[in-house]
Amino acid sequence: EWRLWGCYLSERQWGTVREDTSSDGNCWDSFPFAESASRAYRFGEDGLFGYCDEKARLCFSVSLWNEKDSCLKERLFGLTNPQGNHGEDVKEVYQHSCGVPSNSYMKALYRYPQTAFPYEEIVSENKRRSRNDLEYEIEDTGIFLDDRFHDIHIEYAKGHPNEMLCNITADNRASTSAPLHILPTAWFRNTWQHSNSVSMPSIHTYNPEEMSVCLTHPDLGQEELPIMLISCSYFCEFPGTYELKAVLQDGLQPEILFTQNESRETEDELNHFKDAFHQYVIAGKKTRSLPDVPRCTKCAFHFRFEVPAKQSVKVEMRLRPLNVRPCNFEATLQRRKNQHNDFYSQHFIHLSVLVSSSQKLHNLSREKQALCREAYAGLCWSKQFYCYDASALRSKREYLQFVCCSLITHESPVSRNLQWAHIQNDDVILMPDKWEFPWYAAWDLAFQAVAMAAVDREFAQQQLLLFLSERYQHPNGQLPACEFDFSDLNPPVHAWACVQVSDDSSFLEKCFPGLLRNFEWWLDRSLDPVVNCGFLGMDNVSCVDRSNLPSGCRIQQADAAAWLAFNALNMLDVALTLSSDATRIFLKEFFKMADRLQGLFFLYFWCSEDGFFFDILTDSCGKDHILRIFSMVGLLPLIASKVIAKDRAAGCKEFLEYLNKDFVTINKSGDILLSVLTKTQMRKLVDRIIDGEQFKSPCGIRSLSKYHLRKPYSIKLGSQQFSVAYNCAESRSGCFGGNSNWQGPVWMPVNYLLLESLRAIGSFYGGDFSVASGKDLSSIVGNLQENVISNFLPQNGNIPAQGRNDLHKFYEFFDGDNGRGCGASHQTGWTALIANMVTDRASFG
Repeated sequence: EWRLWGCYLSERQWGTVREDTSSDGNCWDSFPFAESASRAYRFGEDGLFGYCDEKARLCFSVSLWNEKDSCLKERLFGLTNPQGNHGEDVKEVYQHSCGVPSNSYMKALYRYPQTAFPYEEIVSENKRRSRNDLEYEIEDTGIFLDDRFHDIHIEYAKGHPNEMLCNITADNRASTSAPLHILPTAWFRNTWQHSNSVSMPSIHTYNPEEMSVCLTHPDLGQEELPIMLISCSYFCEFPGTYELKAVLQDGLQPEILFTQNESRETEDELNHFKDAFHQYVIAGKKTRSLPDVPRCTKCAFHFRFEVPAKQSVKVEMRLRPLNVRPCNFEATLQRRKNQHNDFYSQHFIHLSVLVSSSQKLHNLSREKQALCREAYAGLCWSKQFYCYDASALRSKREYLQFVCCSLITHESPVSRNLQWAHIQNDDVILMPDKWEFPWYAAWDLAFQAVAMAAVDREFAQQQLLLFLSERYQHPNGQLPACEFDFSDLNPPVHAWACVQVSDDSSFLEKCFPGLLRNFEWWLDRSLDPVVNCGFLGMDNVSCVDRSNLPSGCRIQQADAAAWLAFNALNMLDVALTLSSDATRIFLKEFFKMADRLQGLFFLYFWCSEDGFFFDILTDSCGKDHILRIFSMVGLLPLIASKVIAKDRAAGCKEFLEYLNKDFVTINKSGDILLSVLTKTQMRKLVDRIIDGEQFKSPCGIRSLSKYHLRKPYSIKLGSQQFSVAYNCAESRSGCFGGNSNWQGPVWMPVNYLLLESLRAIGSFYGGDFSVASGKDLSSIVGNLQENVISNFLPQNGNIPAQGRNDLHKFYEFFDGDNGRGCGASHQTGWTALIANMVTDRASFG
């Protein structure tokens, strides 16, 4: 019941596929930022650090105004993909400071300028810049000079599973006073205009003297009624009815405003639409008294402050069902803060106990503990209500086709995901980044679940099972990639995530049928499952676009063989836990992929001269070309390794039959290593990984060797020339949206997988495995982990990953030369795996 409400509101609903009403599939132009204030959403809502129920029916957020801007600050601003010189990008300063899995205490910070927000300057300057230039950030405008901003701290606490307390504190950092309007806002998501069966919710004044309003929704009381009966049965005359109240102090008397959460179709000032508060507060359009609207679907409490220099103001709000007695605001807020701190203190103590009953975690400093807490907070804030109803979207497009008289063909972008008619997503899901990626991605979610499991194993399990349910997984077994194209091929990491999240047999038993369908889909998708697999998560890692090859070409992908062998090993792990008869299937497919990768029956991926794995491209004339590109593609075969403990293998007759085959090694302890690589190949790949002129960077393992800075790779196919060169930071091309680059930067997910695999290999071989430098594998892994971790910690007063920012961020990827954060800035997300790496490093010393 504590999960029914939380910070599940998206940070960007505009510009998404779900709200696309275009005939050409251009979601950015179809619903731009400029229309987000006046146009009602259909499949979700957004706001500034918002709070809502698990279906986003009743939403709450905070709006601000500095008396300089032309619009209220209701949501974060950023550039669309066409506007940004490196794709879409949020242009704000904010931080997810605190959070716990139950959402019983959450805290975030937003830095609000006191002068006019530079909307036009940011758009025009980024438009002027090329892809070879750095992005123009809000800090570059000088708007925060002389500390001319308010730091807005928004805290949420639960007094009861359904009672929300919101504490809004505004700190004036400037040396002069400054005006500030704070508008705590509640509204209902507009579900009534598109469904004849949905009754109209309503908001109206409840107690004028106490400054409270009553919010009633016909659906909200249904599933919560049993909970209310248990907790306070004597108050059950108001199921589904909530009170929103300002906790008044120091004579504050806000003005309560009402309007409808409906789109403004005209400029008629007499009607009340979604943007009425902009019109009323900023433009002063009061031709009809806004507070006197009888029953509406959106309301706000309007406070106006003159905040003294270096001083603070505070607004306290309470949202509760009328059948729940109000708690003591200050006492409850403090209690939830203390519980938040205790939760993480106990978390680290528990980890210490797991390592040893007599010692603390090695080197887990306060800075590292704080880093972990912020990563977990980012994960908790990344939960978002996500609605993608294929049938509803299809009906919407059929309507548009009729209205616009435009032909919508099967090839048209607007007809995307036609093969996914079964999709009915209506859940709270972990998002990669609630502004830049307010939609799930299948392989992102697997890493997010692994990170989340450290503090909320139950939710992590629920997320993984959700994607194996019939409302998500395709009947053919494929997992949906992302809303832009559910059929994209993401690496098969779901089985790995299930094993990482829990070895509980009851959980894995629930996962197994869906995982098996997905495993079979990968094998059945073509005659040769490693041919033309697309980008496989690594967008521009090659000289050609592997998702859109030159005409007549085909490509055999070394990383595809590695991923499939990796998937087979993880399925084998599940089967061994469940004592399943399918063990033989996964062993057989693992050996098939190992043979495939080593070229026993086909062309060699492995080049003994270079000591590396390469893709093989066949041109339109049938000629084979080895793409001699030293990239993550050639390192990934390292992850197709798994150590099976002696006792686990002994109980499986099928397993014992394969012990004398190639790709099987048994150590002195009787443990078994299954790997697609020989020991010699492992050493050669590790030698490249630890070479600073190749893959080793100050912050981890690069996605492309720095060798290609001196020697770019180029190939001519027909009349076209294709090339790839080392590029340590943001992309210099528009490929894959222009906001992703695998030609040099460091990426957390593949670093995590590689280091996890190398550590297991090192543990298996012990002192019997060393490289040319004489170092053993365990010390190499420890050094690489420290490189990754140190990028997030203070060094000479600065944190490399943060650049010039003083607020901790978790970027999408990192500059391969200096560790500077690039891409999405709040991707916790898979970058939250840094917390796992910190605790892993401390556990193993």
